[in-house]
Amino acid sequence: MKTGRMPENIWKRSVRKNLDHSFLDKEGICDGNTVISYDSNNFVSEMCMVPMCPCMGRMAVILAANALAVRTKAEYIELELMLDGRTPEEYVAHIAKDADDESKKHGIKIAGFNVHVLPGLKRPYVLATAFSSKEICVKHDKAKPGQDIIITKWAALSGTAMIVSDSECREKLLETYSDDYIKRAESFIDYLSVYDEMSVIKDFDTISYISPISETGIYGRLWNMAERSGVGFEIDLNKIPFRQETVEICNGLDIDPYILSSSGSLLITADDGDKIIKALSAEGIPAEIIGQTTDKNDKLIINKDEERYLTKPQSDEIYRILG
Repeated sequence: MKTGRMPENIWKRSVRKNLDHSFLDKEGICDGNTVISYDSNNFVSEMCMVPMCPCMGRMAVILAANALAVRTKAEYIELELMLDGRTPEEYVAHIAKDADDESKKHGIKIAGFNVHVLPGLKRPYVLATAFSSKEICVKHDKAKPGQDIIITKWAALSGTAMIVSDSECREKLLETYSDDYIKRAESFIDYLSVYDEMSVIKDFDTISYISPISETGIYGRLWNMAERSGVGFEIDLNKIPFRQETVEICNGLDIDPYILSSSGSLLITADDGDKIIKALSAEGIPAEIIGQTTDKNDKLIINKDEERYLTKPQSDEIYRILG
């Protein structure tokens, strides 16, 4: 494709016809730009970035919705697809269709889908922004000292799913693991929405902090939680839950799973962690207490008899591998 904004005729046949769950007018000038008016003053948005992978359409919708889920439920999503000139039009159509199908599952409207072709871009990516005008919850924004630290499901789910969907990574992994094993890891995308756990825990008064883990993995989210809240923490490294597929895939590709994209999991601090775990378990959602917050500034990682202080993670492993 040519450098610059995608021409309208190509946009219509590759994007618009795949977006029936959208605000875009089929009869109008469908270039992906849509302005929506809202009556609410509580209009909020959250943005995420997803590097190129076959599941990036689905992944972008889920990750953007997750980013907003702690505050409110996403109503609309806008996508900005950044491509190089080598990306075939068929791939754009695939991304648009996947994004549309995923948005329908969550009752989210696609408010815009812009496609840009940029010279010199090393690898395509998509920016996804979730919007909502619904009531906003802000009571879970700061942890307190002496609370249990909980993680739902497993760390590094989204990163694992993106890595195994990449053709080069998949080819290397198939030298060691079976195709069924890789497909099982690829299916982690089905675990990524956090709406179910939010519906369970949103009304617990003993919870003071909830956040999707997302970029820079569990270490990045722990660091951000502590800095935002003015607390320290002590984490038992061996209690951080990972799927075995994630452990083996990260070992095989020399990836640090603790700083790998972990959308699909929530980080929670609460006074009564065991009750939170029990409530989640009753709905079939696994969760673990991995440590406690403290009234110090120390960010301590404990591995059996060894202790070390966490330093601020600089970059997500997903961009090193897929970037």
